[in-house]
Amino acid sequence: MSTRKTTTEKIQAEQVRKQQSENRIKTLLKAQREEERKARTKRLIERGAIVESLIDNPAKLSNEEFATMIATALGKQSAVKKADTAPTPTEQTNEGEDEGMAL
Repeated sequence: MSTRKTTTEKIQAEQVRKQQSENRIKTLLKAQREEERKARTKRLIERGAIVESLIDNPAKLSNEEFATMIATALGKQSAVKKADTAPTPTEQTNEGEDEGMAL
């Protein structure tokens, strides 16, 4: 008996190795995304805690009040849109038409 592999067997073996390699890459990419997600979550928690530590009674503020306070402190008042100043869906549609969207 011959222990030599045929060309077809060699191709199949390489395809198996290729698939295994692709699976290892997928696993590593998934682990990398998980590490990045955890690092981002940790950073958000830590920075949120720092900001809260600088505000008197932060639990009494709504999210909108909190965002407004932070935006004001950073000089970015326009970054926080209030519900009463937000354009209605009709206004948004009309704005797009006014901006020269015609061909």
